[in-house]
Parts: sequence; C-alpha cells; structure tokens
Amino acid sequence: MEWQDIIRKLKEYKKAIKGLGEKDRSEKGNTLEPSVDLKETKDAYTRIIEQNIEYAEAYIGRGTVSKNLGDDYQAIRDYNRAIELNPKSAEAYFGRGIVYQDIGKYYRAIRDYDRAIEENPKYAEAYNHRGIVFRKLGDYHRAIRDYDRAIEENPKYIAAYHNRASAYEIIGNYYHAIEDYNKLIEINPEDKKSYSNRGLAYEKLGKSEQAISDLKTAARLGDKVAQHVLKSKRIQW
Repeated sequence: MEWQDIIRKLKEYKKAIKGLGEKDRSEKGNTLEPSVDLKETKDAYTRIIEQNIEYAEAYIGRGTVSKNLGDDYQAIRDYNRAIELNPKSAEAYFGRGIVYQDIGKYYRAIRDYDRAIEENPKYAEAYNHRGIVFRKLGDYHRAIRDYDRAIEENPKYIAAYHNRASAYEIIGNYYHAIEDYNKLIEINPEDKKSYSNRGLAYEKLGKSEQAISDLKTAARLGDKVAQHVLKSKRIQW
C-alpha cells in the first residue's frame, strides 16, 4: 500500500467515526459504517506504526479498528501502548473504557472514563458511557447525573437523552422521561421510538389520550412496539 493510499484510508476512517459517540445507544459501543474497509484501515495504521513506533494516535486508531473487528484484546493492547506513549490522552482512556465496558469489566471501564474526564472535563461521550456503566450496575441516580453532564456539554446529544429517559423510567420518574422524549422529538420529529416510548410513559401515568396519540404516530412511522400495543387494544392507526 502506497503512502498516499494510507493517508486516504485514514481520512475515510476518521470521517466515518466523526461524531460516533453522539449516534450510539446504550447497548452499543463504537460501530462503524459497513462501507469502511476495516482490515485495510487497520493495515494502514500498522504501516504508520512501522514508520513511527512512538505515534500514540496511530495506536488509538488501530485500537478502535481492532475493537470494531471484534478483537477486543488487541484493542486493549493498542490503547495500553497509546497510554504509555501519552499518559494524558483522554481518547485512549475512553477507547479502552469502551472495550472494558463491552466485555463486562465495568469497574475498569469506570476508571478509564474517570481518567478520560480528568484529562478532558468536557468529554461528553465519556460522561454518557460512564452513565451507561452505572446503569448496568444498577446505580441509576449516578447514571442520570452523568447523562446530565453529557447533555450539558452537548445539548443535541441524542444518545444521552435516550439513555437518561430510560433511566428515569426505570426509577418511575415518567414526567422527566417525557421531557426527554419531548426534546428528542424536537430534535427529530420522525423519531418513532421516542413517540412510542413517550406514549408508553403517558400510559403509565394514566394519560390515555396522549398515550394513544403518540402510539398512533409511532405506529404510522413504523414502530413495531407501538403497532403491537395498538393491535392488542384493537385500535387502528
């Protein structure tokens, strides 16, 4: 692979992951578009590392690609090396935290997110993912505080609103959940899942008219859950 091809592949890769943290959901880590050739991109990073074995950013990039190829332990090795080279790299701690989160090592993930936030206190994705881990551990109030901070840093962070709304529902705070669904629908009026979830929250509060209205909208937009609920009630949409 020629040097120009390496640079082109890395530009394509970076474009594909731009804003990734804003798109993920509570059950997903970093996932690239299928159009990105991960093996070629990994090879490109390897070539960069061969040229400069102390280039921390290349190890971070290869670690993220390895994670998306399903090689979690290679990803951890690359993030470890990046951190050795640059102990203040918030991105490296965040990337390693994602891997630990996905393999169920939650306390290690929290430590890495803590360090990422220490190095970059405005790191919205790190707050969001730390919140996800707290939720998995059943600490919903700490999760909500992290989602609050993620949204404070990025008021259009869709994943954080979804995650916070879900946590509010778990603790029975349906009014706050509805406020988050309102915001999500404001951001994207075609968000069928938010209509569906808001409708179900209204139903929990005994607000049948609002619930049916939202469920009908969600059903028309193609939401399967809303369609099932309405069918069970014998309501057309």
